[in-house]
Amino acid sequence: ALDRLQNIGPLIKQVTGEKNWSEQLDDSLRMLAERQAVLNLIQGSTLGDTRGFSRHMRSLARQDIDGLWLTHIVLSALGDKTRLEGKAIRAELIPLYVQGLTSEAPFAEQRFQRFQIDNPVDDDETALRFSMDSDVLLAANAEQDR
Repeated sequence: ALDRLQNIGPLIKQVTGEKNWSEQLDDSLRMLAERQAVLNLIQGSTLGDTRGFSRHMRSLARQDIDGLWLTHIVLSALGDKTRLEGKAIRAELIPLYVQGLTSEAPFAEQRFQRFQIDNPVDDDETALRFSMDSDVLLAANAEQDR
């Protein structure tokens, strides 16, 4: 019976997937390396700004100017590029808004390369439309499209 057990032992290991200590150690080290890579990815900035967008949103909310409102906000995953679109009832409110943004930490290091202010499209609408973009590539693409 012992001889038969020793002969059938390798076959059982093959079918059940049992491994020797060396193979188990190799598997464990490979799994540890994979988990370390995932942890590094999560802790790094590869997936985006790990601090989230709440500080950007708080900064935008602090810029409370009567007669000016945002209609569209785009923040990049890293938080380093921003596109803002909005409306203002008077043109002079827009520079005030931009100046206020420069005093906010999340936006202080960004440089808005593209500004656009449009007159109202409809006769019923009195608000000016504006947009500003800190993405150099989009600004370059806009120049090429002209």
